[in-house]
Amino acid sequence: MSVNPVLETIFERKSVRTFKPEKVARNKIEQIVRAGQRAPTACGTQTYSFIIISDPDKRQEILQAIARHAPTREFMEEAPLWIMICTDFARQLKLNEALGIKTEFSELSKVILGIIDAALAAENMVLAAEALDLGSCFVGNVWTAPGRIGGILNLPGNVLPIVLLCLGYPN
Repeated sequence: MSVNPVLETIFERKSVRTFKPEKVARNKIEQIVRAGQRAPTACGTQTYSFIIISDPDKRQEILQAIARHAPTREFMEEAPLWIMICTDFARQLKLNEALGIKTEFSELSKVILGIIDAALAAENMVLAAEALDLGSCFVGNVWTAPGRIGGILNLPGNVLPIVLLCLGYPN
C-alpha cells in the first residue's frame, strides 16, 4: 500500500539539531513562507508576521536573550536560516481603523488567536521545509524574553514573537 506524499512528509518529520553550513536557496525560503501564509487563520485575518533573521548581531542578541533558558543552543548557531513567527495584530488593527470597522479584540483574544494562527503557520512551514529536504527545529523559549526580542527586532506594539524556526540542511 502506497502512502500519500503529504502523509509521508508528516510521518517523516522530526526535529533536526545539527545543520550543514550550506545556505538555503531563496526559492526554497519563498516556498516555506508561502506555505506559512496558506495556513488557516481565525476569521481569515492572518494575524502573523514572519521575520527572516540573517543579521549575525541580531542572532547573537537573541541567543543572549534566551541563554538562561536555552542551555543547548549550538544547533541554533549552526542553522543557516532563522524565521521568527510573530503574532501580529498591528496590521489588523490599522486595517480596521482605516476601514472604520469597530472591532474590539481583548488582550486575551489577541494572544490566544495570535498563538493559534502563528502555530498553524509554523507547522505548515516546517512541513514545507521537510518536503524541500530541509530540517527544522522549533525554538519555543523565545517566550522567556518577548520584550527583549521585540526590541532586538524593532517590533511595533501588538506584535509578539511566538516561536523561532531554525532551518537548514540536516547534517
